[in-house]
Amino acid sequence: SPQYPAAYNATNILSVAAHNSSGSLASFSNYGTTGVDISAPGVSIRSTWPGTGYNSISGTSMAAPHAAGVAALLLGAAPELSPSEMIDIMLQAGRPDAAFEMVRSGSALDAEKALQLTGDGPTVTLSGQPTETTVMVGTQLSLTAAASAFDGTDLSSTVTWSNQSGTVLGTGPSLTTTLDEAGSVLIIAEATDADNRLGRAQLALDVLDPTVELTRPNDDVTAVSGESLAVEWTWNGSPDSTAVLALAPLT
Repeated sequence: SPQYPAAYNATNILSVAAHNSSGSLASFSNYGTTGVDISAPGVSIRSTWPGTGYNSISGTSMAAPHAAGVAALLLGAAPELSPSEMIDIMLQAGRPDAAFEMVRSGSALDAEKALQLTGDGPTVTLSGQPTETTVMVGTQLSLTAAASAFDGTDLSSTVTWSNQSGTVLGTGPSLTTTLDEAGSVLIIAEATDADNRLGRAQLALDVLDPTVELTRPNDDVTAVSGESLAVEWTWNGSPDSTAVLALAPLT
């Protein structure tokens, strides 16, 4: 269940989960795809300790200061940033990994990339996206990324494509990939300029298994051997698959 105040829907709140040195969400950590935003180190963190100098302790109370530290770095690099702008940068810069699929960004805090995204970095623009954010298994994506540095240098040929697990899908200005599993998918396109500043664009999709719905007859039918039976259905999957459906034997 949501924990407050962390789960309040406010633009100046960043809710932080905790992960260990192996990159796995800590067993004690909070999580949630709507109430928790990102993960940060929170297991066996060396910290000052009253009366004894230092101690290694665990908790989301150790993870949250990592996020606060990155926010301070961003504010030092770009003092004009608002709290919501800093949070947006940290979420965009997060290192995606399947281990964090239970938090909203699906990623872990990444200070270096957050700083790279600050300032006049490259602009990356996607084209070829589906018209809807919900698509079916088997959908083929053909995406193009146009990337340019602040001085106008074309960086499109240097774009790296990856998914929410951090797997590199390809490089260059275009990507063709087939969505062959149901679930949430994030396609990320990144480009870095000569000053190591980062530009990023991303596409989030929900991928569903296609379904068949019989529309005629709409009740059970008892047929006589040799009798013709008209059957109609709707199919929200690939049109290439409807022929296979039509040839399927009726039992």
